[in-house]
Amino acid sequence: MASFCTKQLLLAIATLLFLGKRTQSAASPKYLLDIERFEPCTEFNDTESPLENVKFLKINRTARAFFYDTTLKRPLDENIGLKAELEKWGSRGWIQVPFMALQPDACNLFRKLLGKMWVDLGAAMGAKEPGKCPLPAGRYSMKNFMYDTSDLGYFAPFKGKFRYKAILTDMKTGKAVQCITVVINVTDAA
Repeated sequence: MASFCTKQLLLAIATLLFLGKRTQSAASPKYLLDIERFEPCTEFNDTESPLENVKFLKINRTARAFFYDTTLKRPLDENIGLKAELEKWGSRGWIQVPFMALQPDACNLFRKLLGKMWVDLGAAMGAKEPGKCPLPAGRYSMKNFMYDTSDLGYFAPFKGKFRYKAILTDMKTGKAVQCITVVINVTDAA
């Protein structure tokens, strides 16, 4: 199954843009969404399932490639929730925006929000049952996962630079299990 990191990235994009609905128009997107950075959160150095060997490449204007390894020390099940934090870059630096409180059962949340993408990610990771929950404990590697952002501009409600943090959290202890930061820049489509 896909690692926490890939699922967080895709959920980050979907939730960052407020789960807007794509218009049915054949027109081009109003905005261009550019993923600038993809990395482990710096403030959670002691997570139980850290990301390793993280590599992020910009292939062209809209294509990105992701590489990383992680070892899940326990399954991604109903005991692991998701908390999302969002900040917007302003004249005085990063400004926190109220966003998403801790949600239970991150695995099923990802499965519902990502749909077919959840299955594709699981297959890319070599999961025995792509798209299923819970995600078993174990070692996972993403090698050269290609992602195209060209259609994501349809979902952007406004332009700006955003920093999104997806924090997988133990529902009983509140301790971070894994955390990823994604910096996204939304500009006018040219």
